[in-house]
Amino acid sequence: ETILTAVDDAGVGQNYPRAVKAAAACLAMFGVGLLFVTRGGLHWLELVDGYAANLTLFIVGGVECLAVGWVYGADRFAADTLEMAKTKL
Repeated sequence: ETILTAVDDAGVGQNYPRAVKAAAACLAMFGVGLLFVTRGGLHWLELVDGYAANLTLFIVGGVECLAVGWVYGADRFAADTLEMAKTKL
């Protein structure tokens, strides 16, 4: 449902009914899922799991840095960090 809503909002496939887009999404996900039940499925699972975990951590960390810098202020954060560490970095 989330994927279909994003596809509809982006305007992709406006000529197709929602049922056809849902069937296409289900078939695509089924095809990707077949990759994990083959003989090399555990290898693929390790690759996808490691990639997804690393990418997610990188994105979340970057967004946190941007949020702290934007909302709290980079200068204020640096000053507070120096005060808490009691040492010059």
